[in-house]
Amino acid sequence: MAVFMKCGTGEITLYPFQDENPKENALRVTFSRLPIYVSLTNMERVVIFGDMRLDFNAPGGDIETVFIPRLQGGYAFFHAIYDTEDEVYILHTFKEPGKRNPRA
Repeated sequence: MAVFMKCGTGEITLYPFQDENPKENALRVTFSRLPIYVSLTNMERVVIFGDMRLDFNAPGGDIETVFIPRLQGGYAFFHAIYDTEDEVYILHTFKEPGKRNPRA
């Protein structure tokens, strides 16, 4: 499922791309502070990556949310998310500040 994301202060709106009325059926998630990364998976789960003290609210109780805390001492770059009924697989790269990635 493709989505558009529109970010504003404390709120992220996910628009369903293949919906007849994406504005009416958009999912609005409110955060205490903006997360680093938010995505909607093919199984319609919201994946959120951010600070462990991040509070969020996704109205409509039917939405399952997968929260991934920000790693201490570095940054994760998400490349792909594959979601099944039982598990969510995330391909990411971890980078420590100040260290250069080796050239291939």
